[in-house]
Amino acid sequence: MILVVEDEPMIRMVLREVLSDDGFEVIEAKDGAEARARFGPDVDVVLLDIRLPDADGLTLLKEFKQARPTCVVVMMTGHGVHDIEEDATRLGADRFLHKPFDVDDLSLLVREVTPVR
Repeated sequence: MILVVEDEPMIRMVLREVLSDDGFEVIEAKDGAEARARFGPDVDVVLLDIRLPDADGLTLLKEFKQARPTCVVVMMTGHGVHDIEEDATRLGADRFLHKPFDVDDLSLLVREVTPVR
């Protein structure tokens, strides 16, 4: 299962549709509170926006990786900040997606990082 954590409704919708069309089960969260509530043992991959209205994506990354180190976390950002990428990598981020991104690249990346159950 993939958890998409994104505050922009249109981006969240596109991610859900593309990943669902690729055969993935997708759940969504519009903010940090929903992400924390929906993160669980069935989540294999998290697509996590760095900037959310009520939470810092890096804080969520740290929490998710502490709870489940094997969960793959792909950070998404529209801001090309190298320092944030370094911090995220140090905290356990597995990959990065820079907005705007091509949906074919998204599909390929998710298929590549999703563990086989």
